[in-house]
Amino acid sequence: MPVLNMPTVSSVHINHLIDVARQKGANLSAIEARLELSNESLNDINVRFPIETEDALFSEILTQLNDTLFGLHTGEYIRPTSSGVLGYAAMSSRNLGEAINLMLRYEHFRSEVSHCEAQIDDETFSITWQPYDNAIEYHRHRVEGAFSSWVSYGRWIMRSQHNPLRVQFCHQPPSEDVTEYERIFQCPVEFGCTENRITLDARLLDVPLADADADVHRLMQARVDEVLANYQARGNFLAQVRLTMTDALPLGAPTLEVMADVLELKPWTLRRRLSAEGTDFSSLLDQVRIQLAQRYLANPSHPISDIASLLGYSEQSAFNRAFKRWFKCTPAAYRQKIQNELLS
Repeated sequence: MPVLNMPTVSSVHINHLIDVARQKGANLSAIEARLELSNESLNDINVRFPIETEDALFSEILTQLNDTLFGLHTGEYIRPTSSGVLGYAAMSSRNLGEAINLMLRYEHFRSEVSHCEAQIDDETFSITWQPYDNAIEYHRHRVEGAFSSWVSYGRWIMRSQHNPLRVQFCHQPPSEDVTEYERIFQCPVEFGCTENRITLDARLLDVPLADADADVHRLMQARVDEVLANYQARGNFLAQVRLTMTDALPLGAPTLEVMADVLELKPWTLRRRLSAEGTDFSSLLDQVRIQLAQRYLANPSHPISDIASLLGYSEQSAFNRAFKRWFKCTPAAYRQKIQNELLS
């Protein structure tokens, strides 16, 4: 079950965004320092970052580059090294179908903000990309980046210019000029659809890959399985704690002892296991509150006066102080900022 309240993204994905932005001329030194994006963490495939990190990067990159199609353009820079061990595992697959199956298995590891499904019939093969939470920002850039990356990487590993049959997006384009979409996908691109979908000729699934190598693939597949196992083991425990915190917050701020009791653990065991995940109870509680505050404020149906109690604060003033510490502004100003961005 995906973690809806606290999505994370892989270091591999964050690294790719930073690399593309730098190649396009962005200077991200200041924000990398502010977000504590060290070379060590960015190059550790097991490290994950909260979705706020990716959002902050998108905000800075879009401001610096003034590229309204940055997400779409990230796909043009995709290479095997962009996806780490997965890239090499996919490249050494027997055919495109095997490579796609591997990529889809790995997609949730790359980013927890969306769900992908594959469908096949006699003539076509398609993949849908749907966000788990529409309140999260920058989904247009994410889905356009995913689709353009898949197409670019498929062309690269097949060593040929195969094109999709059709690309469909739920959103509208940022302008009436859609020639850049058509240039990248080389097929009809539709907007305002009921789902995000990319459709291919099913015969492409059997196209053999130029770098197919059974021995290399077996080694890379084993490494991918190891990475996924580490991710799933980590995610299960933290997800359980986060969801338990989320359920408890409307009743008041939970203590470590209360959470340990609900999770059927000794307090010292919970403390030790959180430490092993690189966090602690107070930090994790803050993260859950931050995520929920962002979600509630993005939804106008939640009165600001109710959000404090939903987050476990007994007084509105305590929530306001915490929010200013997190975002350097009031909850009302943050909500207004979101509404202004939606209208711009």
